Amino acid sequence: MSKPLFLEFNNAKAALVYDPAFQLSSELRLRLTPAPGCEVELGNKLSAMVSAEPQNLTVHIQRICLYFDIHQADFLFASLIDLWVAFNGRGRDFFRTLLFATKVRLQEGDFQQLHRLFVNEELRPNNIPSARLSVLTQGLSGSLQLVFSVDDSVASEQLRDPLVEALEYLEYSQVEQALSVLEVAVMAQPTRGDLQQNLLEIYLSTLDLHGLKEMEMKLEGDLLQPVEWDLAAKKILEAGGQE
Repeated sequence: MSKPLFLEFNNAKAALVYDPAFQLSSELRLRLTPAPGCEVELGNKLSAMVSAEPQNLTVHIQRICLYFDIHQADFLFASLIDLWVAFNGRGRDFFRTLLFATKVRLQEGDFQQLHRLFVNEELRPNNIPSARLSVLTQGLSGSLQLVFSVDDSVASEQLRDPLVEALEYLEYSQVEQALSVLEVAVMAQPTRGDLQQNLLEIYLSTLDLHGLKEMEMKLEGDLLQPVEWDLAAKKILEAGGQE
């Protein structure tokens, strides 16, 4: 009798449906917990299933969740590419949500390539980044192009507006990531009032009085609208926030 590859299922609900191709039943079990020592075997099994049934969305999501949970960045990148290939670029909102949900486990260069594919829409399904661990792009390497070099991806990251990046995080409820981006940005670009204003709004919405006061001290003379920051601090205190 073969040993089980996973210990249990954790139910996950697809609260939003972005495209008919991505309709998921709320009863589907999308997150598998590997049995000890079976991570590789389970990953191989799911990869084989993706290769055999490219249109099986459930298996794609199970594979993505597995590699996210076991911190396998290269396999996670390949799994996202395979999902894109299998569904021919349909459901861009769905892919954007996946991208920002998995960013914390992706390498920066891989995230930038996927960002160009899923968010900026600069690429098309027949011109995608190469992924050596992909099971659906093997044999297609002749028609695939590596769309930009590592140096280009670094330059692209440096040119990105931090406010745009923060707003993208907020769009997908990634508040902590947006906060982190803005806190770095306001120190690097203290003359930008839009950065300070959006950061202040996050402090206010999260009742983060400690963060507000700390940033106020760091900015000192560079604080562009000190009256607004004082008013925000009072509102946080009135709402029950504490330093």
